[in-house]
Amino acid sequence: MSPWIVALLAMLYVAGLFGIARLAERPSADPWLQRFGGILYSLTLAVYCTSWTYYGAVGTAVSSGWQYVPIYLGPLLVLWFGQPLLTRIARLTRQHNAASLADFLSSRYGKR
Repeated sequence: MSPWIVALLAMLYVAGLFGIARLAERPSADPWLQRFGGILYSLTLAVYCTSWTYYGAVGTAVSSGWQYVPIYLGPLLVLWFGQPLLTRIARLTRQHNAASLADFLSSRYGKR
């Protein structure tokens, strides 16, 4: 396959991911998110696993065998079983208008 076609497909893939993220982050997207929330979580897991595949899982698998499995197993378990915790964190970040982890922690534990 031509390098130009690969580059074009990669750019279209990234543009598609940004488009979906933009739609999901719109304030008016609440009914849409409720309807397609599972698909967005699947996409989140796919993006995470894709990035880790490029940045080390293959090298870890070659050098360490099955020790690369927690890279994928951890996020999968959090998305399956940590849904109440993720929902609570999302509600609290909206309530405190926190845009980052530092904003969230400072709003919850004081401004020190």
